[in-house]
Amino acid sequence: MGEMAIDLRRMARQKPEVVPVAAIPPPQSGPGEQLVRRFLWIGICALLLALAGVWWVAHRTDSAAETTPAVEIAIVPFTTNGGYNGEPTISPDGQTVAYVPPKTDWNKLRYSTY
Repeated sequence: MGEMAIDLRRMARQKPEVVPVAAIPPPQSGPGEQLVRRFLWIGICALLLALAGVWWVAHRTDSAAETTPAVEIAIVPFTTNGGYNGEPTISPDGQTVAYVPPKTDWNKLRYSTY
């Protein structure tokens, strides 16, 4: 017990060594630690982005279902020709539809327009 008291007195008489903060070098991290830190930040950002997407989809579908009434849609074909009926256009008066029907003779190089 006596030695401890002597050591405590000796420590009390000594002036503490003050080291300026600028003299202490920052801890050096290796390339492995930097890679782990980078992947950690990428993972956190991806998780936040995924959570925001899930929240957006959940709230978007709820509000759209509540505000939009259900409407029945009847699909009516414009033509009765089988096969390709392409390049449709509406006439200037808006009464008829012009289109290119399928070729009946493949030796001819032009299409008929109806």
